[in-house]
Amino acid sequence: MTAMFPLTNARLQVLVAIKQAGEADVQHLAQELHLTLSALRPQLLQLQAKGLILYRLEGTGPGRRRHVYRLTQEGEAMFPDNSRVQLAELVPLMESAAPGLLESWFRERIERLWAEDARRVREDTVDAKVEAATTGALSRGFIGSAERDGDDIVLKVAHCPLLALSSAWPRACTIELEAMRKNLRSDHVERISWKLDGDPICEFRVAAGARSPRLASRNGHLVGSRG
Repeated sequence: MTAMFPLTNARLQVLVAIKQAGEADVQHLAQELHLTLSALRPQLLQLQAKGLILYRLEGTGPGRRRHVYRLTQEGEAMFPDNSRVQLAELVPLMESAAPGLLESWFRERIERLWAEDARRVREDTVDAKVEAATTGALSRGFIGSAERDGDDIVLKVAHCPLLALSSAWPRACTIELEAMRKNLRSDHVERISWKLDGDPICEFRVAAGARSPRLASRNGHLVGSRG
């Protein structure tokens, strides 16, 4: 298992101990790993610097408050996930047992998310819809950016929580693209790169149209690629 992690064995053991506990303070970890506090703290600092763990302060009143550690999304991603294998078996079974059920569910879900985001739209422009959808997707697990390229908007998805489903059922990506075109009311939305084709990210170009001249570039989770 160690070979799967770009970490020293000591830091891997700390990461695994936090994973097993869910949350753990320094004293608990030191006891579990049979380490002194002075030996443990540098390992925690390195894991925190790598973005693999974070902490919250616990306790009130006089005295030192406890640092309670847990894994970040990046830390959780260090552990194996067999969802692709399971979905590769489940999707054909569902399609055979109940044809159309998966597509019906996915279309309804996508439209529901668009409807939720539409409540935040301040004006009826593509720019406003992109901004609202980007904001709405921040908690849905997608990582990427919305940027200007001349008069066009380019949406980049660096991390897609639906990648396992899409790998087993690429139709999901087609439905997402159709939903983007429908809800942005534009046929000029194209996918220009695709992870399923081996590209490092997914990219969508929203061609120039009747839009306001403002779209702030922002890091976050992207419209058209929802979790």
